[in-house]
Amino acid sequence: MINLNEDNILSNLDFSTKVILGKGYVSEAYKVKLLNNKENECTVLKGLIKDSYKCYEDSFNNLKFIYNNGNPLIKSIKIPFENLILIKSNNEFKYGALIYKNITGIILKENLLNKINIENITNLISNFLTELYNIPIDKNFSLENYKKTQLDYFNTIVLTLTNYLQNKNIIYDNIKLLNLENEYKNYLKEFKEPHFIHGDFWEENMIISNDYQNLLGIIDFDNFGIGDNALDFATLSDFGYDFINIVLNKCNFIKDKEKFIIKVKMFEKWVYLDDFYYLFCNWKKEDMLLKEIEEMKKLNLI
Repeated sequence: MINLNEDNILSNLDFSTKVILGKGYVSEAYKVKLLNNKENECTVLKGLIKDSYKCYEDSFNNLKFIYNNGNPLIKSIKIPFENLILIKSNNEFKYGALIYKNITGIILKENLLNKINIENITNLISNFLTELYNIPIDKNFSLENYKKTQLDYFNTIVLTLTNYLQNKNIIYDNIKLLNLENEYKNYLKEFKEPHFIHGDFWEENMIISNDYQNLLGIIDFDNFGIGDNALDFATLSDFGYDFINIVLNKCNFIKDKEKFIIKVKMFEKWVYLDDFYYLFCNWKKEDMLLKEIEEMKKLNLI
């Protein structure tokens, strides 16, 4: 699983070969070659905020769990196990880093949907999700504690959002927000089937082949954990519901697709609330927060 270690990784990264892959809220991602093996490349997630290291630590521990001491719980798709190294804060990485062997390919972007082999890629997504949702949950897991934690978190987000809107004199429809609150509370009362989920299953975290034919790998497992698998489908919503329905039709584990889609649409709104709260706690940049609020209005959330 791990061929290098924290002590020697920095001396083996050839920063002259650095190629930027992208930049998000938590990380700047780039790939670099190794000095001792020019054929191999590593992906480096460099922390941008204080919370970055905690995200990397979560991802590191979650990947170790999935790796399962050399008998991976997920076998249908590549997961970044090789050269997996967690880096604490140092001169090079102020907010820490996570490094793993690069999965060669391109990110599955929304603008590639008309180029990809939909049949192959949705089959592979379905296989990955089936494996993921079949990972057994510890018998000591408390569904009631989970529901309480989720409701408390939801209430905290809503309170933070409404206070922000009121303090900034932003006009919003409180009835719509109350409707979502009631929908979410009723949903939690009925929720009975938790699964291990990816938790951030959107386009930036899927690697496809350069010829657009196959899904090669899934990355970014810091939100991996126990929850409702409807959340994973909600984070696919950038691809549109036609794409989601194709995947759903290949997933035998979904019993009532119409009811499931209702949950997906609720979680699509929940994702925007969660994004707002994350930005508010970690960035507090007005342009980012206002952009999230505009997206919420487009979804008739507020």
